[in-house]
Amino acid sequence: MTDAVSSVGARYSVGDGGTPETYTVIGRVRTIVAPNLSADAVDVSSLDSGDGYRQYVIGKRDAGDIALECFWNATTGQRYLRDNLGGANVGHIVEFPDGTVLEATGVIRNFEIKGDPSVALIARVEVRLTGTVTITVGAELDAGAGALTMKLDAGSGNDFGTVDAGV
Repeated sequence: MTDAVSSVGARYSVGDGGTPETYTVIGRVRTIVAPNLSADAVDVSSLDSGDGYRQYVIGKRDAGDIALECFWNATTGQRYLRDNLGGANVGHIVEFPDGTVLEATGVIRNFEIKGDPSVALIARVEVRLTGTVTITVGAELDAGAGALTMKLDAGSGNDFGTVDAGV
């Protein structure tokens, strides 16, 4: 038996930038690549560092990109992605089948449609994220435990945020 989670049933939604924000589920999504959250390593080595190794502190964090591939269909919300290329920063939500939810703000920075004789038309979309990324892990930590929420702030400061086990 495995504890792996199937990605079948994952959903991607994009907001309209309104207050409150209204989200549209984008249909016919083939793949979702969640962002690669990272942080700069700032070299603070000095000539008198005693051990001969470089020393680092964490600098600015980077929320990364969300990448999507969809079977092209202009009636499934994909037209909204195309029409808002380079538009305002809006909300983006990725929901995985185990209840894990990723919420972030970002701008659509790339949209392309690819034709290949061996597959249906594919729309590729990249969303550049900005600011805080919130990941709520829906799987139970143990019997009776609530959701695990990690708030990863891609803004200023050096800590990687807080973890609330919800117990």
